[in-house]
Amino acid sequence: MNISKKPFFKISSHHILMVICLISIIILSVLVSGCSSTEMSNIYLISMEYNNITNPVRGEPVVINHAIAEHIYNISENRHETIRGVLTGYRGFCVIQRDGAHVCSTRAATLAKTINGRNSRLRNTTVDPLNLIWMSQNFQDKMAFDGFVFMSIILMVICIVLFAGFPGWRKEIDSSGEEKEVKPYPSRWLMYSALVCSGLSSTMGLVVMQSQYNSVVAAGVMAEQLMYGAIQTHVGAAGMALGWVAVMCMGVVAIAAFGYVVKHQALSLIRKMLDKKDEEQDKEEP
Repeated sequence: MNISKKPFFKISSHHILMVICLISIIILSVLVSGCSSTEMSNIYLISMEYNNITNPVRGEPVVINHAIAEHIYNISENRHETIRGVLTGYRGFCVIQRDGAHVCSTRAATLAKTINGRNSRLRNTTVDPLNLIWMSQNFQDKMAFDGFVFMSIILMVICIVLFAGFPGWRKEIDSSGEEKEVKPYPSRWLMYSALVCSGLSSTMGLVVMQSQYNSVVAAGVMAEQLMYGAIQTHVGAAGMALGWVAVMCMGVVAIAAFGYVVKHQALSLIRKMLDKKDEEQDKEEP
């Protein structure tokens, strides 16, 4: 006698959406915690590093005051003895030392104190000649806003809770007496709530990533120009990639939630049309 065992749990589409929401939460959490420790030093928004080149504005006809550029290069001429650069994240900083090691902290003041302590034999003007740590702190305070990131995380958590309330597969007896597996449609308020939360989350994520890229590029260009090429800046590739992957995940959830609403409206319209047709047939019968 063959006994067929049916699985107790059957995966539905909303379970996949819950997993996607969880993935976006993890990615955003990793993005926010970038540069908070040495293990997270590769995830940053912007890097500022000393540039080992000669004065690039020397001989430029549009530069009137060449003395200030020469002064900046004279100050940073001993940079080969100290740090190479500073990485800046949403919640932390990492100093790249000459040997390639990273020293990270969530506070710039603590990081500067640590670097000064490790290089106590050197003068303060040679530890960080152009004050890259101070520049990184100002960039984080004035241009790296992570409020929308945390709001996106909260909205994704709410989406997971809402999707958990969607009905799953269950067994019912049809009119012919046969047992069938059916999946009821979720309630209207659950679908609309999930659509609003996922839509707001994806919109905030898109705004964050676009503003993050614009602020990093603008700050990098301004820093390079004001330091007359004595430093070079780079956009954090890993941080940017993680952010856009999270935005894509949130966008997929928002599109799926919109699909639920559209399907619900279509089924409601078809049901109304069928009911109206049945009423007209009943009126036509003698």
